[in-house]
Amino acid sequence: ADNEIELTQSGNNLNLSIDQIGGQNYIGGITGESFSGDISGTDNEIVLHQEHSYAGTNPNTIQIYDYNGNNNQVMLRQGSDGRNGFSGPYVSDTTEYSGHTMTLDLDGSNNTIVTGQRNERDVGHDLTVGVYSDDNTINSVQGYHGEKSGEMYLWNDGNDVTTFQDGNGDHNFYIDLTGAYGTTLDLD
Repeated sequence: ADNEIELTQSGNNLNLSIDQIGGQNYIGGITGESFSGDISGTDNEIVLHQEHSYAGTNPNTIQIYDYNGNNNQVMLRQGSDGRNGFSGPYVSDTTEYSGHTMTLDLDGSNNTIVTGQRNERDVGHDLTVGVYSDDNTINSVQGYHGEKSGEMYLWNDGNDVTTFQDGNGDHNFYIDLTGAYGTTLDLD
């Protein structure tokens, strides 16, 4: 079964949770940069979770590209593994053979972002996070099997960033920090 959702959301105090279990998955934004995945607002809680329930043939993809707002909580999980972010634990892997890919572009301050990617086969795992604002908390986890690669771009100040990769396969993570004041970075 195919899954697909394209988002354009504007407003405050939204509580949105989407679970895509089985199928190819996808959520929205970036492809051709039509900005169909845009989300804007303050004090929102958004949880997007994707899982394959069979030996799938790649996609999974969450891309938002432009998220504008302050004081939001955003959790993006593929195959699960938010490593106790928000109110975890979230451990999954009921035959999660997906291609993973995740992209988020955030413009806003005082947000909490939790990302997780997990796979029990040697496929999947890619992550790109861009943050153009101050005083955010970002927690990124890539776990279990397969090559893990990530990129994080922080063009701002006063952020608290933790990124963690474990399991077998190559581990690569690129981080670009730009800002006048410090960002606390934990790389495990």
